[in-house]
Amino acid sequence: MFTFDNAIAYAQDVLHSIACEWRGCEATMNSWRQLQKHLKMHCQNQHAQGTYDCHFHKCAGRIHASFIGLWEHIKLSHLSRVTLLCPVSDCPHTFSGHHSLLMPHICDIHMKLVDRPMAENTGRLRPTYRPYNPVLQDLPPLPRNNIPIYMVTALPVSKAINPRGQRSEMLSKITQRSKKMSRKEQEEEDEEEEDAQLFDDLPNIDMEGINMSRAPILQPRSEQLWLQLSRPYSILSSRVEETKPAVSMGYGAFWAEFKKMEEAGLIDGAGEWPDAEEDE
Repeated sequence: MFTFDNAIAYAQDVLHSIACEWRGCEATMNSWRQLQKHLKMHCQNQHAQGTYDCHFHKCAGRIHASFIGLWEHIKLSHLSRVTLLCPVSDCPHTFSGHHSLLMPHICDIHMKLVDRPMAENTGRLRPTYRPYNPVLQDLPPLPRNNIPIYMVTALPVSKAINPRGQRSEMLSKITQRSKKMSRKEQEEEDEEEEDAQLFDDLPNIDMEGINMSRAPILQPRSEQLWLQLSRPYSILSSRVEETKPAVSMGYGAFWAEFKKMEEAGLIDGAGEWPDAEEDE
């Protein structure tokens, strides 16, 4: 049952990483509750050494007279400042320094989860470091009268597992399979030997007809066109007519000016400027 009385205790059991700030200790605990037990072990080690010093970083009250005084100092000055998460899932609120503020927060925002069984709040509350404790329900009593067979669910009974026997059975199957494969391969080899046909030996190579000097052999060009390997292929498609480029929009004006210059004798008609000495 999730109630106001156990809300803070539940929040102290919620899973989240908390590093120990005791000097020289690099442990990381999984909840506020585990950190409390861990710090108590540090105090017990101090008691065994006969000293009661607090080794928290930046602690103002380090020296104490007894184990009880050191432990009360740890709870009031350090454990009370460790951040507590709201036990409700997806709630971003945290509480550090004043754990008592968790109660009005639950009353104002999460009142619908209070006084309800933990089984109903499964998934709504954050998980804790404690193992899940399922709620056991009593089995229904057996019926007094006879019931039909179709209403009885019979669970299947699996075969007993015998690793040694199973392994020997697998080995025997593998051995039988390998024997069958070897017998089949032997039969195929025998069939191939029966169907084999012998051919005559290949003729000997005529060494005299082979050019052993590696001198180039020049042969005349064959008159047959299909034997002339270097001859280009004939063009199968029709000839592509050359298209004249289109006249630009300024070409007409240039031609008119060019004719005027030619008539005035500024151009000799060959596309060259006349020599100034010849004009004189």
